[in-house]
Amino acid sequence: MKDLFPKFWFHTTKLVESLTEVIDNDGGKPSDGAPVDVDRWLMRATLDIIAAAGFGVNVNAIKAPENDLAKTLPLINATNPQANFFRLLAFFVPQWLYFRLPMARRYEVDRIKKVMADATIPIISSRRAALSEKDTIDPDSEGELSGSNAQIFADTDIISTLLRFPQSFTDEELLDQSATILAAGQDTTSIALTWALYLLAHHPEIQAALRIEIQNHLPSPSSDESVNAQLIESLPCLAAVCSEVLRLYPPATLIRRRVVKPGTFILGHHMPVGTMLITSVWGTHRLQSVWGPDVKEFKPERFIQYGEDGKMKFDAYGGLKGELAMYTFMPFGAGVRSCIGERFARGEFATLLAGLVGRFEWSPTIPNAKIGEDITINFGIIIKPQGGLSLRAKRLEGW
Repeated sequence: MKDLFPKFWFHTTKLVESLTEVIDNDGGKPSDGAPVDVDRWLMRATLDIIAAAGFGVNVNAIKAPENDLAKTLPLINATNPQANFFRLLAFFVPQWLYFRLPMARRYEVDRIKKVMADATIPIISSRRAALSEKDTIDPDSEGELSGSNAQIFADTDIISTLLRFPQSFTDEELLDQSATILAAGQDTTSIALTWALYLLAHHPEIQAALRIEIQNHLPSPSSDESVNAQLIESLPCLAAVCSEVLRLYPPATLIRRRVVKPGTFILGHHMPVGTMLITSVWGTHRLQSVWGPDVKEFKPERFIQYGEDGKMKFDAYGGLKGELAMYTFMPFGAGVRSCIGERFARGEFATLLAGLVGRFEWSPTIPNAKIGEDITINFGIIIKPQGGLSLRAKRLEGW
């Protein structure tokens, strides 16, 4: 995962470059900046990253937004009433009927699946052909290939990795896995970034402090220098801002688990096998009993500690200890079934945010609007601003 950070930074520089062009060509006063359709730009950037890092392909959605994937993937987590109603029906309608309902949203889902299949199946076919020597992963080799095709594809190529394992996967199974990774790897991180820029736009003093840390430690996106995991993860203010954003606006607000063990009790109540349990991440992250009376405020300093030498250090658990730390801050879930992509998402999130805050000053499009007054929150599969988010971005000199 650490080897991916230069790729994250490469796509960050491309995003910064494109946004700079948009702002410079807006036609308004440079000192005023320009409105930016934040969530759409970020979804294109995260699509480029997951496609390149996970599949070894170049989508170039930042420069070519008319690409089929770039246009279609955002529809997966659409927030319109029709999409929300169709999702709700899944809890009440048998599966065989659900996927045959003559509804506009169902046809839209079918189109999304076709576009993803058209993009993924050729990759699956090419990877199968290249690995036709039946290279497999030796259980004692710590994941290294046993044959001659070890270096054919990037070590992060998801399909190649799956094909190397001893158990076989059908094309349909590989397509399902790829679709999940594409959707989750794009939308959740882009939404976290959207909320981060929104909160920083409403807290200019925190944004300014973060910018000082970024500009003092990271190379300019305009330079030929890159970054690595150690450099990004050494910035405590950046890490604290990311964690506080994920506390207030966790992309997935609910965690669903089904009871599989007989004799399960929760707070003295028996839970029969098959019972669906739902945990509210949103509610847990906003418990006054845990986070204090200022629980609804954006305060990244919750995740900052100071060592005996007086130096600022990132505290991943916000000062919480033991099980309280494990199960009251869980933007990626907790326990053995927590999100497998947490390190990927956190690295991508921090790297993109660093580039965007270092180069641009972000502010609300509605002057003097308080948090929550200029947006409507949509609680769907992931939590998003209803209808997207527009912010004003001003290009800064000197970095």
